[in-house]
Amino acid sequence: PNTPTLAITKIAGNPVPASAVGSYSTPDITLPSTTTNPISIEISGANIPVGTSVKITSVPQSGSSTSANATLTGDEASSTATASLSISGSSPSVLTAEATFTVQVAMFYEGEKIEKVTVASTPGKGSEVTYITETGKKIPAAMLMASIK
Repeated sequence: PNTPTLAITKIAGNPVPASAVGSYSTPDITLPSTTTNPISIEISGANIPVGTSVKITSVPQSGSSTSANATLTGDEASSTATASLSISGSSPSVLTAEATFTVQVAMFYEGEKIEKVTVASTPGKGSEVTYITETGKKIPAAMLMASIK
């Protein structure tokens, strides 16, 4: 099957820069001090079933993290979601998005059935895909693809 992808595309209406790095030391987007919570976070997905819930988490450099959920709409080839999330106004935050869904086709790794897929994304870091077997074994996408060759 096609490898799923997930990306945070806009934060409070601001497009995530193509050169994003997702770090505390070099914020990718600086919001005006007049920005009020919650803010909108836009997500895009591909090769993820429509209706899948995406968890968006804000992890501030200091303080407690916050999270919100949004549901992907559109079609499996191209889907979107928008969440309302409260973020720290006093320190930089790194945002992540994560979705887990049930595999729609029969897939196996070393004889064990793969049951679920988790896709995680941080701006500037791309999508990280992990396949999860029935017994809970986690297989990074690169390892699964290497075993197919």
